[in-house]
Amino acid sequence: DRFPLPDTPFRDVRDSKLVVRFADSQLVVDPATVINCAGGKLTISGTVSMEEREPHFALRLVADHLLAWRNDSFILRNNAQLNLDGPLGTARISGDVQFVESLFYKDIELLPLGVPTAHVPKPKLPQIDQEKAAQIGGIPAPFGNWTLNVGVRTEDPILIRGGNFATGKVTASARVTGTLASPRPSGTVTILDAWARLPLSGKLHVRQGIVTLRPNAPYDPVLNVQGAATIDRTNITLNVYGPVSNPKYTLYSDPPLPEGEILALLATGSTIGNLEDADTATMKGTQLAINWLK
Repeated sequence: DRFPLPDTPFRDVRDSKLVVRFADSQLVVDPATVINCAGGKLTISGTVSMEEREPHFALRLVADHLLAWRNDSFILRNNAQLNLDGPLGTARISGDVQFVESLFYKDIELLPLGVPTAHVPKPKLPQIDQEKAAQIGGIPAPFGNWTLNVGVRTEDPILIRGGNFATGKVTASARVTGTLASPRPSGTVTILDAWARLPLSGKLHVRQGIVTLRPNAPYDPVLNVQGAATIDRTNITLNVYGPVSNPKYTLYSDPPLPEGEILALLATGSTIGNLEDADTATMKGTQLAINWLK
């Protein structure tokens, strides 16, 4: 039996069953209750008591490779062992969530491709609109009042794949407290073994990438990302740091070069002086065209 849910990440619910019975003033959810969705499974068991003025939950949810989210660039699956306890107005969610077999796929352009000239613009770092991000937590009462104490980690690293951001992994170790309407995450998200492909000059190795989650600013974590590349015997270091609402970057090189020269190296593999030479600029333009055709 199949129950498709269009326009949601849960597009393929099938072979599922809900087994419940009434015992006195309780609704009992049998452990045989199971929801199969897109290759994952969710089992539910426990009781909902109606003895008092409002429902009182004592439910357990266990997920096995459940599809938590899917769009054009992100597939997120998780295992979970969660408990829902307490009355409707002040229920508690506790337990653990582990991400498994997840993938982020998106082209990320670090620097403009196709500009073999001296006019290489400064990169614009993406920012998160804090007002829009805060709207994510707009969960109505009484559900928004439910408290959280949930551990979150990666059982399998989240894989990064993309045209320009060629490869990488993400691990996480965090805890979410607060409420559904106002979550307070703490912990870190770490980028591992990441390589960003540059237009002409090889790859930028992300040596360290740490995102620190802040309970007092749940939608504005702090970045600390360090990358390095060697181009034409010049060692370049890129640092991206600060809150995601207003990230900043610094560029260093050995031997020392002005920022514009470093950007030219990263974008074209040559310094501005070399690009001003007609033959070199023609060669770089040809290389850009070949890369674009690839």
